[in-house]
Amino acid sequence: MLTIYNHLNDHFCKKNQQSTASLCPLLGRNSSLIVPSLKHSFVKSLIINDLINERIAVSIYKISNYFNMKSIFLLLVSCCVSVSLAAQSGNNCANAQLITPNTYTVDTMYLNGAAYSNFIPYPDRGRWYKAVPATDGLMTITSCGGGADTRLFLFTNRCDSLTIFGYADDECLYHPDSTGLYAASFAKPVKAGQTYFIHWDNAWDDNDFSFTYTLTAFTPRPTQHCTTASTVNIGITRVDSLFGYASKGIANKANWYKITPTRNGRMMISNCGADPDTRLWVYDSTCTALRSVISSDDDCLGSGQDSTASQVRFDVKANQTYYIEWDDAWDNAPFNFTTSFEAVSSTNDAALNQAIRMAPNPAKEQFTLFFDFEKTTNLSVNIVNIMGQTVMTQPLEQLLNGTQTFDISLLQTGVYMIRIQDGSKSTYKKLIKE
Repeated sequence: MLTIYNHLNDHFCKKNQQSTASLCPLLGRNSSLIVPSLKHSFVKSLIINDLINERIAVSIYKISNYFNMKSIFLLLVSCCVSVSLAAQSGNNCANAQLITPNTYTVDTMYLNGAAYSNFIPYPDRGRWYKAVPATDGLMTITSCGGGADTRLFLFTNRCDSLTIFGYADDECLYHPDSTGLYAASFAKPVKAGQTYFIHWDNAWDDNDFSFTYTLTAFTPRPTQHCTTASTVNIGITRVDSLFGYASKGIANKANWYKITPTRNGRMMISNCGADPDTRLWVYDSTCTALRSVISSDDDCLGSGQDSTASQVRFDVKANQTYYIEWDDAWDNAPFNFTTSFEAVSSTNDAALNQAIRMAPNPAKEQFTLFFDFEKTTNLSVNIVNIMGQTVMTQPLEQLLNGTQTFDISLLQTGVYMIRIQDGSKSTYKKLIKE
């Protein structure tokens, strides 16, 4: 949370920028004065969702103020001015200037041209470009060394329904002799013939600057892209850093993984308990036509773990490949994630599951398994934590009807899987330890 606050404050309080003497003390680093009631996930939602919808709403509000007898003339003048501005190339999305790979100088930011003028830090000027790649490739847009503190957005879709595809701010030096990483830069895989809208605003700086657009052949390394997703198995996967290409919104980097279950069942993917603030997406279908299955952001709350990690549970089909994308929307630090699977296709497994009941759940000190078998049965019960580690094992022999109580007082709070096996048959039950 403080990372987001500090990021905003660093910009507001830069010398020779839009800061004021009264604003900087209010937004002091790590200060409790900074919107203390806002929760982490709510700030995220502001950053993502305060997009064109809010801008339209504010615009409607402004227009409504004109409708009184004294302001009809001003309204007519405003309409005329709008028509005049429409002729200026680059002043809005509809008039975006078409560019090809080259270096360009931004010497004019147009008033009312900022896409996000109604959100902190309230930019009032912007410049629009568009690119239509002739071939599939890697599009790189960078203002590194360009001479100004810049902020960059990349959109797809139409101007009346823009979808954010990329975002960059503070990635590299804005001047060769500077020490401030205030320029913007990103690289995104793009498709031939698709229109991409490039938008710069004056959020942090009004100075002229230059940027470069390049289009190069795209040959992703393993884990960098859906087409080169690394195969993962049931268990723990280590992520040292996110270095691939993100497919969603404000994220720029992502790692891609895939898994193909051999049986129908239910899968869980989780990094609950890890420090980094993660965001997770799961898809099926093919890389050329990905279909979203489920996503997660801040979904570990209530598991006894931190709330900023990610966790999903979803039904899977045998022999269907599922693609997993972890992106850097909020953080890019090492973490582990666990993939677990519960098969449900076997009639014998289903019968085993129905013969066993567990209570209480959630549990604090202990829980009990209740058995009701048609014949004597030998079982192996394993308690597995979210990292895939077995923390308790208990063999049970000659069971028919009855109960078995397990002491879990020494286990940490969190989510556990109870794996119960009878020879080749197995079933899983989820336990929440409070």
